[in-house]
Amino acid sequence: PAHQSPPDDIMKLNEHMLAFDKSEQGNFRSDYFTPYIIPVLPHKPWEYCNIPIPPSI
Repeated sequence: PAHQSPPDDIMKLNEHMLAFDKSEQGNFRSDYFTPYIIPVLPHKPWEYCNIPIPPSI
């Protein structure tokens, strides 16, 4: 197409930043960002139950 949508343009410009498997996955550069750890408490994940649907008549 002559012109792509803005999200497509952004993806094309930044596709070198995407990781598609574990070998391409990395971290931010340490000279730009300090390493950080997000603390997480042990918890039971929420579970949303399906809404019961009555059988048709």
